[in-house]
Amino acid sequence: MAYITGLSIQDFQMNSPRIIPAIVRAFFSSFVEGIVEGSLPEANGPQSVEPRQMKQLLLDHYEEMAQFLYESVFDAIAIVNYPSHEQLEQRLREADPASLNAMSLMQHACRTDKLFNLMADEYRRNFYAVLQGHVMSIEEYFEVINEDMAPLEAGKITPETAIQAVVIAVIRGYQSGRKAVKAHTKAANVVCIYRLLADNMQTLLHNSPVNTPDDIDLNELFLAVCKTPENMNTMLENMQRVMQSVAEE
Repeated sequence: MAYITGLSIQDFQMNSPRIIPAIVRAFFSSFVEGIVEGSLPEANGPQSVEPRQMKQLLLDHYEEMAQFLYESVFDAIAIVNYPSHEQLEQRLREADPASLNAMSLMQHACRTDKLFNLMADEYRRNFYAVLQGHVMSIEEYFEVINEDMAPLEAGKITPETAIQAVVIAVIRGYQSGRKAVKAHTKAANVVCIYRLLADNMQTLLHNSPVNTPDDIDLNELFLAVCKTPENMNTMLENMQRVMQSVAEE
C-alpha cells in the first residue's frame, strides 16, 4: 500500500486519540456503503436497507473484516502515528516475521497499546451499531468522542495529515466493501464518496454535528464541514490521489 508523505505544517495541531476514532468510523461507514451499493440493484440515489438486511450483509463478511480493516486503514493510522515511513519500516524490520498478520500490523501502526486499545474499542462500538442495523450516527459518535475524552485542538498532528488519513479510510473502506461483494471492478460512485467525505469530516474536525440547510450546494457543504478553504482543498486533492491509486491497483 502506498505511504503518502510531503505535508506542510500549520499552527493548528491535533492528536491521535481524537483522529483514530474518526478513522475507524470512516472505515465502517464507507465499508457498509460499499457493501450495500455493490449488493443492491443500481439506483440513481442513495440506497436504503432494512436494519436486519444491513446486519446480515455485515455478518456475511465477518471473517474477512480484520483483513479489510487492515487493507483500508493501515496507512491512515500509520501516517498519524509515525513522523516518517522509515520509522515504521524500522519497527516492522525489528518485529518477528512469524508474528506479522493483519491484527499485529495494526498494533504496529497504532504504535502504543493505548492507541491500539482505543482503535479496538471504537471498532467494537461501530460494529455493534451495524449489528443494530445502522451505521453509527454522528450524534452517537460524539456521545463518546468529545472534548472531555480528547480535546480537538491538542497534539502534534497537522490537519493536513489528519484529513489525509480520513480520506484514505473513506475511499479504501468504500472499495473494500465493494470488493467484499465482488463489485469493485465497477466504476466508483463519486456522489457517494462526496457524501461519505462530508459526513466523516464532521467527526474529524468538529465537536458536534454540522447543521446545514437541505438545499446547500456541494462547495458550501464541503467548506462548512472542512472549516477552511485550505482544509477543503486538502480533502479534495487527497480524494483524487487516493482514488487514482485505488484505480491503478
